[in-house]
Amino acid sequence: MNIVTIQNGSLFVEPKGIDKVWSLTRRIEVPLAHVRGATFDLGANHEPKGVRAPALSAPGKWSGTFVRDGEKTFWNVSTPGATIVIELADERFERLVLTVNEPRRLVDAINAAAANDGRETAGDAGGPAMRATPEGVQWAAVITYVAISFGLAWAIAFPLWIDGGLANPIAGVLLPVMMFAPLVATVATVFLVQAPRPASIPEYLGLWPLRPLARTIWMTVGAIFGSILVVVLGALLAAALGLVTLDLVEFSGFAQQLTTLGVETPPVPIQLLVALQLIAIPIGALANGVAAFGEEIGWRGWLLPSLQPLGNWSALIVSGVIWGLWHSPIILLGYNFGLTDASGLALMVGGCTLFGILLGWTRLRTGSVWPAVFGHGAFNAAAGFLSLVIAAGSPAPLPLVSPLGAVTWIVMALVIVALAATGQFRRLPCRDGRVLRPGAS
Repeated sequence: MNIVTIQNGSLFVEPKGIDKVWSLTRRIEVPLAHVRGATFDLGANHEPKGVRAPALSAPGKWSGTFVRDGEKTFWNVSTPGATIVIELADERFERLVLTVNEPRRLVDAINAAAANDGRETAGDAGGPAMRATPEGVQWAAVITYVAISFGLAWAIAFPLWIDGGLANPIAGVLLPVMMFAPLVATVATVFLVQAPRPASIPEYLGLWPLRPLARTIWMTVGAIFGSILVVVLGALLAAALGLVTLDLVEFSGFAQQLTTLGVETPPVPIQLLVALQLIAIPIGALANGVAAFGEEIGWRGWLLPSLQPLGNWSALIVSGVIWGLWHSPIILLGYNFGLTDASGLALMVGGCTLFGILLGWTRLRTGSVWPAVFGHGAFNAAAGFLSLVIAAGSPAPLPLVSPLGAVTWIVMALVIVALAATGQFRRLPCRDGRVLRPGAS
């Protein structure tokens, strides 16, 4: 157990009783300017600890300094127990992982104190006086970002509106180009409007540093295969609901598509072709990640943390709605759902909000934008899965069975409920309690 207090602009951690001996630590003092933020992490106790340097490691007890992936973490936890994680900068420890009493109140107190650098929050971290309201959303910057990203999207898509719509041959070029509009909007907003400008722009946007490295890498891998799985489960659920018929043996629908393209007799068995297509999806996630980066650097990289003063859920939902509306230049041409009215746009907003929550969760959990980039790329790469397994002649109502259609909403909603039930959305974005104050150093 640990006693955590905040006094005179510093955070103090004092192991209790015999834990001073086990951890070889009497007290840790950290200036609030070096506290990035704190989270109540239900799963922290199950993380790999690394090498003891020095530390006690026994069943249900970890106490002392551990080194993993080149980073030092101070652990003083017992199971069962409520564990918080305090992220630090420019200190000998990257993190402090501690068992404490009243973890939720303590996390709020630490984040409030860090957000104010201790100016308004001196006292006992367990007390209610520690709560404070972070600075609000920089609405001028948000409006500028939205205006530029939307304006560029409409400008890029305009040739399709005046000549042929999505059937225009240049659609295949303009749609990927449109995905970089949020990147341009982000650069313009950060350098021309946002004030104060982030002390570290790469860190604010989740580009760098990748800390902890292992978690970021594994979350990226999880985002890739998780996004693919969402699309696959959506197709299977659509079949279970009787909305489509699948052919998982002869792949007659895919064979019919090849015939339409003039391939009467494939050079290899159709089953092998389908297998190769499926194997290529994760590889396609990496390739599609290039274009997805153009979007994600804006939506999850800049907009999500910039809306964070509204709260985690509000930031996730608002950024998702804006993301969906941003697609209106092509959705209103029939993209994705074959609908050219407000109903198609409503479907896109709903799908983007739900998928945006999942991508946003990876941003919240790691502080990095890269899992969202490659998760988005994987989702796009897997979008054609249903066309591989659908039976020839089967109906396929796009508003219901497309990757962002209503059936896949059910899959994504269930995942979100599971994440929320396990407390995953309590983590702060960027692992930085002061990300709400971009000028802080």
